[in-house]
Amino acid sequence: LLQTAAFGFEGPFLSLQQPRPLTLVPENSTNNAYQKFWEIDETSASHFSIVRHEQFSAGTRSLKFNCDGELASDSVSVSSPEGSVKLPAGDYELSVNVWVAPTTTVSHARVSLCDPAIQLPNIDLSQLAKSQWVTVTQPFTLATASGVSDCMSISIDKDDSPAGQQLVYFDEITISRPGTRKKPDA
Repeated sequence: LLQTAAFGFEGPFLSLQQPRPLTLVPENSTNNAYQKFWEIDETSASHFSIVRHEQFSAGTRSLKFNCDGELASDSVSVSSPEGSVKLPAGDYELSVNVWVAPTTTVSHARVSLCDPAIQLPNIDLSQLAKSQWVTVTQPFTLATASGVSDCMSISIDKDDSPAGQQLVYFDEITISRPGTRKKPDA
C-alpha cells in the first residue's frame, strides 16, 4: 500500500498522476511535481540521514539515526512527502525492519501519520535483539481515510534517548491489511 522504493529508502516517492519530466535523470535528487524525497529538517539532519552501503535489510539504502551525546532538540524527525500515504479507513499492520547497535539505549521510535494526524503504536527499541535486522509489526486502525496530504513521520524524542552513543537503522517500511503481508522466504 506504500511505494516500495520510497519507503525502502531506495528512491523518491513518484506521483504517477504527474507527467515525468523529459530532463529527469537517475542522479537528479530535486523535488518536483513528479518525484519527492523524504524531508529532514536542519536540526534533525544532525541525527537522521538516508545512507547507502552501511546497514540495510534490502536494496542498498536505509534510514540511519545516529547520536553521540544528546539530541539537538526535544524531538528529531523525518517525514515522507505529502500525499505519499493513501489509505482508506480500516485495520492495518505497520511493518518496519529495524537494526539496533549494541551501545544503543534509545527506548522508542514514534511513527505517525499526518492527515489525519494519528500516532501509531511506538516501536519499542529496548526489547529488540541487537546487531541484527528485526521486523517489527504493529496493528493500527484508521477511523477515516487519508487526506490528500497524508504522510508518515518517524521521530525520536529526547525523553526516549538518553545521552550516549545511539545508532539505529530503519528499512523496508510497509503498511498492509492484516494477514496479507508477505512473509520473508525461509
